[in-house]
Amino acid sequence: MKRTLAVPAIAIAWMMACQGDPAGDPFGTEATPLDAADSAVITHGPIVGAVTTNSAKVFGRTSAPATVHLEYWPADEPALVERSADVVTSAESDFTFHAPLEGLAPDTRYAYRYMVGGSAVPTPIGDDVASFRSAKPRGHGEPFSIAIVADAEGHHEADAYREIANLADEPAFLVMLGDFDHRNPATTQPFGIESWRDMHRDVLQDEAHGRDLAAHVSGRMPLFRMWDDHDFGDNNAHREMARGWADIAFQSFQEYFPLPEVPGYPNGLYYRFGYGDVDFFMLDLRSQRDDHRAPFCDPNKSMLGAQQFDWLIEGLASSDATWKVVLSSVPFNPTVLKNDAWLSYRTEWERLVASINAVTSDVIVVSGDIHTGGAIDDGTHSAFPELNVPHLNLGHVRHPPGCTALGEEGVDACGNWSEGVHLSEGREQGFARIRFDGDRATLSSFSRDASGDHRLSLQLETGSRRSRLINKTQTCAP
Repeated sequence: MKRTLAVPAIAIAWMMACQGDPAGDPFGTEATPLDAADSAVITHGPIVGAVTTNSAKVFGRTSAPATVHLEYWPADEPALVERSADVVTSAESDFTFHAPLEGLAPDTRYAYRYMVGGSAVPTPIGDDVASFRSAKPRGHGEPFSIAIVADAEGHHEADAYREIANLADEPAFLVMLGDFDHRNPATTQPFGIESWRDMHRDVLQDEAHGRDLAAHVSGRMPLFRMWDDHDFGDNNAHREMARGWADIAFQSFQEYFPLPEVPGYPNGLYYRFGYGDVDFFMLDLRSQRDDHRAPFCDPNKSMLGAQQFDWLIEGLASSDATWKVVLSSVPFNPTVLKNDAWLSYRTEWERLVASINAVTSDVIVVSGDIHTGGAIDDGTHSAFPELNVPHLNLGHVRHPPGCTALGEEGVDACGNWSEGVHLSEGREQGFARIRFDGDRATLSSFSRDASGDHRLSLQLETGSRRSRLINKTQTCAP
């Protein structure tokens, strides 16, 4: 429910300061006033997620039980103030909430502010007002870009967020692809959901990584998030390993990150969203997978699970988007010698490639988890064009530089990439970007290490390359 309000003075002030700047939720219920709201403040947020052409969700966390709503308005029309539905925070969900914003206009920058107990309160970093842009509609036609990050350590600074915020072509949104961070909360003592919640709070704000995310990105663009093994729960995590803690991993992740509609526990967190003439398919490659140590070519071995596999193929088949982007937290390229990547699920990989080719074209894969300065393949080795994202801020240094190879270190483990792979020298920071411009898409990775700045890039055109299986001698096919 929403209603138009008298314009707050802060909205007019925000618009004047920024003039010309390009710049039913499961965790809240219809509210009744709470006295505790008088003393509550916002401790974490904002994070904007699940953004469409006409709606969004805004995450926040209060210091105590409180009644919360948001005021929001088009940034260039501060008189058009809307009010979100009230939500009540409680200890049961760690005082987190997702406030629904409805009735948005497409491709419009919105400003918003938190209201706790009826009073405006600042964000934890002191901003009175934050903003984001709603999604472009299908057929919009204008170019846009997205930024992608992967593989982080919470206690290290993340200067890449500053670089992302300062791009001349400001990204429409940020994708966080997995392993934020690497603490393996299922192994933390004392065991319990607080280990996961502590990790998410640190990632969003409380440690060095989170402070950079909050300072440069969270208050200005939407975020789409997925886990990999280390933030799901444990190294090389899979369905059987997670039986004792998957439920609390799901709960805490959904508390802290405002996601589009997902299947939920125990069926996965995968989801689909669209922006302009591009459809994105975010895969959950941990909660549904079999143990990677099962036989290499076991015909029943799966990373996706049957339900997610069918969902992906049906979604790709039904998509009328110009480009289809599949977001994979682990390398899709089967020449990458990483034991928990697609290499170890070859029968399913081959079936997936064949199934995608049967229903669509112009597919791009974005992946992470090889911890380099980035890698790009035009489909020669990956079956589809693939952009492997540089690690964001991992502190370890390999001598010589390389990738994790079935438990060992070595350059050859990084696999074969048509456009190259950058191997870092010393401490490194990086991110990736895709720019969509009608029938063209440009894949780029950016990294900075002790030897300087590095970039890999590949421009694609629709229909210019059909995906294909690599040489059969490298596959499980007879």
